[in-house]
Amino acid sequence: MQNKQVHLSKPRSSVLLNPRAGVLAIIVIGTLYRLVAASAVGLGYGESYYFSCALRPALSYFDQPPLTLWIAWAAMRITGCAGPLVLRLPFIAMFCVTTWLMFAVTRRLFCPRAGFLAALAMNLSAVFTLSTATFLQPDGPLMMFWLLCVWCLVRI
Repeated sequence: MQNKQVHLSKPRSSVLLNPRAGVLAIIVIGTLYRLVAASAVGLGYGESYYFSCALRPALSYFDQPPLTLWIAWAAMRITGCAGPLVLRLPFIAMFCVTTWLMFAVTRRLFCPRAGFLAALAMNLSAVFTLSTATFLQPDGPLMMFWLLCVWCLVRI
């Protein structure tokens, strides 16, 4: 009898089978959607208030956390422009980080598939994907730093 060697090859990962690639796809697709949405509509009432405060940055404000306004001021200062997309771009970028942190925390606590599903659920939620992830408001940095703190804690 002849000895035959069987070589088992590892199946290639696809976006559907690889949670990390899936999350990166969510981030790219979500970012493209948010860029279109952010440039299609003008500033809302709250954003107009934040914009007016960001024109004259201060160490503190009566009713708002200053980080949001400092970020808006820096975006205007760096680009030399004050359009809606310029004001919203840092918040869109922060939500990319927020999505990845959601994946990283859930992956560490449970499994990669759970991390993918958590990131997907967050990006499908209207309050997060439309409001927090797109517009100039304090919730963008707040969520990102909350998840960053949780990420640090789960690594201990």
